[in-house]
Amino acid sequence: MESGPGRVGSRPGSGPDARRIARGPAQGPRPGHAARWPCPVCRPHVSERAVRVRAAPASPRRLHHPRPPRFEAEKWLESVCGHKPDWAFLVPTQIQQVWDARPRRELRTACSSLRLFLHSSAPCPPQLRHRLAAALGPERVAEYYGTTLYDGTFSPYTSRGAGGSPLPETELRIVDPSRRPVAAGTQGTIEGRSRAGLISHRTDQPCTGRSEWQSVGDLGKRIKDTDHVEVTDVAVPGRAIVAGVKVAVAETHDTLSAHPAVRGCEIRVSPHDRFGSVLSAVVHTEDPALTTSVLRTWCAQRLTPPQRPHAIELRRTAAHDHTTLREGHARL
Repeated sequence: MESGPGRVGSRPGSGPDARRIARGPAQGPRPGHAARWPCPVCRPHVSERAVRVRAAPASPRRLHHPRPPRFEAEKWLESVCGHKPDWAFLVPTQIQQVWDARPRRELRTACSSLRLFLHSSAPCPPQLRHRLAAALGPERVAEYYGTTLYDGTFSPYTSRGAGGSPLPETELRIVDPSRRPVAAGTQGTIEGRSRAGLISHRTDQPCTGRSEWQSVGDLGKRIKDTDHVEVTDVAVPGRAIVAGVKVAVAETHDTLSAHPAVRGCEIRVSPHDRFGSVLSAVVHTEDPALTTSVLRTWCAQRLTPPQRPHAIELRRTAAHDHTTLREGHARL
């Protein structure tokens, strides 16, 4: 499982604040960059490993703030102000929301405890990254790249040149469509493998990696005469990054198509200022009783918020009638 965005970390503690941070699905990390869950399962967090190995090796333990069902910038800032964490991890769309929530001076004060502000999931727009570094200090900003299949790279804002260097026990390569490695500077598909434990397992079993090369379809290139890898595109065909979460468009399509009153549907991916991109649906039906509200309830019972259509257009088709109903945007 990939580490979720909206996380904050703090030094180990045993007071009420530490217990309060640790509540929720992730009950706090175990030593060795793993989170403890209510069930006896070890789920490593790759973004935490990046912090532990490269940014804060002297503080191997972290307490994660529970990830809410919907990210809210003001609540995130309240949490940072209240708990004084060492580091925080957000995706670019969330960083933009935080940036828009408060004046620059207030943001600097609210984030004063952070030694590291880590962003990931998608390449951060250069203008936003530069503003963030100007507000917090360039030495406190870094980018992490990784996936649910392999660990990745860590790139401080102050590093020279493009791309990031692989984390220890991580191998990355760039390949062509035939999975043959390509020359430095040539764009191709990123493949990786990690000897670090990134596989969920029972706590009485050892953490292990996978020896085979794996990929999620992201594109990148290796920087000549370095070990750096630059990620150039994470827009994998058939997938969309919604509010920092990569979702499969086919899952939304199949879920809507499974409704007994739906005769067909199309799913579209559109850019969005706040969420990066969103899904919208055009649904065809012959049932006069079907409404967009019914479809929203259907989706809410089967899909996560990023997977649900941001807007639904309902097209009714009958022998002598053709009408179109449009609904306002949903909240993620």
